Amino acid sequence: MERFTVGILAHVDAGKTTLSEAMLHLSGTIREMGRVDAGNSFLDNDIQERERGITIFSKQAVINYEDTYITLLDTPGHVDFSAEMERAMWVMDYAILVISASDGVQGHTYTLWKLLKRYGIPAFIFVNKMDQERTTQEEFMQHLHDKLGDGFVNFSLRDSNLDSDVQGFFEQAAVCDDELLERYLDGERISDDELANLIAERKMFPCFFGAAIKHENSGVKEFLDGLVRYVNSAHKESVCKSRTLAEQTDRILDIQTSRTLDGQTDRTLTEQTGRTLTDNKSDNVFAGNINMENERSNDEGMDDDHTNHEFGARVYKIAKSPKGERLTYMKLTSGVIRVKDIIDGEKADQLRIYSGEKYEAVSEVYKGQICAVTGLTKTRPGQGLGIEPDCELPLLSPVLTYSVMLPEDVDAHLMLARFKELEEEEPELHVSWIEETASIEVTLMGEVQIEIIRRIIADRYGVDVRFGAGNIVYKETINGTSYGVGHFEPLRHYAEVHLRFESGERGSGLCFAAEVSEDVLSKNWQRLVLTHLEEREYPGVLTGSDITDMKITLVAGRAHTKHTEGGDFRQATYRAVRQGLMEAESVLLEPYYEFRLEIPSDHVGRAMTDIDGMSGVAMPPEITGDKAVLTGSAPVSTMRDYQISVNSYTKGKGSLTCTVKGYDICHNEQEVIETIGYDPDSDTDNPSSSVFCSHGAGTIVPWYEVYEHMHAPRADQEIQDAGIKTTRPINGRGIVDYSIDEEQIEAIINRTSHANEKVSKNVYKKQKKPIYSNYKGKERRNNGIKYLIVDGYNIVHAWDELKELVDDNLDGARTKLMDILCNYQGYAKCEVILVFDAYKVKGNVGEFFRYQNINVVYTKEAQTADAYIEQLTNKMAKEYQVTVATSDGLVQLITRGQNCMVLSAREFRLEVERVNEAIREFIE
Repeated sequence: MERFTVGILAHVDAGKTTLSEAMLHLSGTIREMGRVDAGNSFLDNDIQERERGITIFSKQAVINYEDTYITLLDTPGHVDFSAEMERAMWVMDYAILVISASDGVQGHTYTLWKLLKRYGIPAFIFVNKMDQERTTQEEFMQHLHDKLGDGFVNFSLRDSNLDSDVQGFFEQAAVCDDELLERYLDGERISDDELANLIAERKMFPCFFGAAIKHENSGVKEFLDGLVRYVNSAHKESVCKSRTLAEQTDRILDIQTSRTLDGQTDRTLTEQTGRTLTDNKSDNVFAGNINMENERSNDEGMDDDHTNHEFGARVYKIAKSPKGERLTYMKLTSGVIRVKDIIDGEKADQLRIYSGEKYEAVSEVYKGQICAVTGLTKTRPGQGLGIEPDCELPLLSPVLTYSVMLPEDVDAHLMLARFKELEEEEPELHVSWIEETASIEVTLMGEVQIEIIRRIIADRYGVDVRFGAGNIVYKETINGTSYGVGHFEPLRHYAEVHLRFESGERGSGLCFAAEVSEDVLSKNWQRLVLTHLEEREYPGVLTGSDITDMKITLVAGRAHTKHTEGGDFRQATYRAVRQGLMEAESVLLEPYYEFRLEIPSDHVGRAMTDIDGMSGVAMPPEITGDKAVLTGSAPVSTMRDYQISVNSYTKGKGSLTCTVKGYDICHNEQEVIETIGYDPDSDTDNPSSSVFCSHGAGTIVPWYEVYEHMHAPRADQEIQDAGIKTTRPINGRGIVDYSIDEEQIEAIINRTSHANEKVSKNVYKKQKKPIYSNYKGKERRNNGIKYLIVDGYNIVHAWDELKELVDDNLDGARTKLMDILCNYQGYAKCEVILVFDAYKVKGNVGEFFRYQNINVVYTKEAQTADAYIEQLTNKMAKEYQVTVATSDGLVQLITRGQNCMVLSAREFRLEVERVNEAIREFIE
């Protein structure tokens, strides 16, 4: 018997649960169809689901139909429970996407389609409510192509009595694959197996039409027949390939055992076996050790191709039974599990196959089945067991955080433990304890989920909790590349970790890697560092929000043969992450909605003005008669309450559908940073400092001095790439060897209008911290003479208006930058030094001159702008307030070490625009 897991997905009110009831009834699983509005549906058996008429929790039912074992997963359709739906996707072999013929493709339908693509799940389309006669099949097929793309084929034509319909069906199918189209045009017939393969490869999406509520002669049986027909065809072809592979392998093994072979022949046969296995690595049926003996169970109806593969399973859900038992729902992806087997170090007490709210306790479970296991206490959703890797991080997550308000007589610490129990079932809660206020915070998807959680807590624990106003969940990332060092060396402990941070694509999350020779740091220590990187979430340094969208690579490290312990590398790793974030150019991210706004066409102007005011972006409106549709994206913070405005100005005729698109750059970054008021130096739970051993005791070294004390050589190669010679003494501290003329610096200083003013040198000698940290808006010194040093070519290639001139006229780009800086200097009243890199020019002796009211420097041969700026800041920062404008990571690192402020190219662009605006207002 073949076994599949098929999930059923839909926008709310599309008829998903009704279709599930119809399929269960037609297959003989239930005697009578339940109704959502009657509160007696087979799968919506929770009391809150029946009261509200919506699906809240994913549940399963077993369908045995035409010798096929299908586990049907019913998932929530409401957007507040999207995370529950996405977790169910982790175990789906196929999906059924239900779309209402009367409503068409909705905003949430786009999200579902994107998730199916992300997880590579083949999809069948059932267009429901065709009895309402608002559209024809042809019109709806065109609607699907317009909204979701290509590959949709009307399978209702497959068995039509009209030859023209059948021919049209095969033409649609052939277009889905170039090779198949060529054979079809040559007169070859398209088989069911080929159709099944196109479906399995997501090249084709079969569409069926019907009305689930009228399940008799309404298209549901045709749909169920088609589903079983094509998933079986794809699986049987895979089984055939597997058996062929097994026969080839057995034949090779027979030859090996029946002959006396020399070493060369033996290696050749081994290579053949390995190549055969490699060529068929995509076939999931034949997996595991080819020498394993077959185990068959006639009682369970196992097929001949079932072998005793190595155990593999995927956890997708944790739940509590009515008796309070902890249930781990998992799908077996390989092998077999039996009662009392040890899974992840714990004993499986009971194996349950659920169908609706009832279950059957079984002694063993086979590949392709979903079961609930009791006795496991450490499992979590998304966990891979045995040979199965962990699942991808979910795409959908809450974007609002709420404070939990408890009754006065309830202990907060006790409720924290109870919320942690709930978090096992609903991982997106992200329960956190706020030490300063002794309060609990959770993240939730919306108002409906809040009501559900309140009810669960009241029923389970007898506590009436309330939630405060929702706040936006921000995240942080970085621009460019940065490096971080963490050292942990109290007495009799030792570990040092060097990390590289690289910005990633939006939505990519965090990924980790290692690029260290085992001669430098042994493999077991490298694995330990990667484990520590993955084991927690890290707060950023702008607002304390979690970091995301970057790659963190282990690039160097050191251990001690006697004193290093596992916990030492945890401390060093955490401190390296924090130190690297302090060095980096951090960026604040906020969640964005993808919206679909349907309004009367005479309100389009008002809507587009509103969207622009909310820092959103809208596509050109689609106007049909007196209706208009606007789509686009906008920050959650500005659009979350917009439905109220839409109802007001359209007098209830407008509708707004919002789905979380993901995170992007915060539209009001500085305002948010100042409002939150996070100080990374005061966050003692996340220290950026390192611990070094000095005179037999541990000494705290702040993050900005770590590079002066670290033991392993610097991992960044940018110093060598810039042409600077570096020597590394035994203690690991790098020494940069280059020079700059003292006369040049003195000449620059003497030219300024403030040259004769005296500044007390003691002011800076007493200062322990740098004047500028990587987090924004916090200058640590604001007295003395101000100098701005500009990394010329870095700015030229970073600003769009200058970059456009580079290819045509480099000199023009330089001159335009000089003119911009002249304007800036006249208003800002700081001394500007613009440095251009000329180290590649043969025989160049360097040049510096006055251009109107600014200083311009061209470096000499073999002297980089990086080197010049470092030496310049080293000389000037002792007595003057110096800011360096650059996005070069190395220059930023060097100049921060000289107690200088740093402005990235983007920040400097914003500063220049602010000054220009002030100049215009003054003139006006």
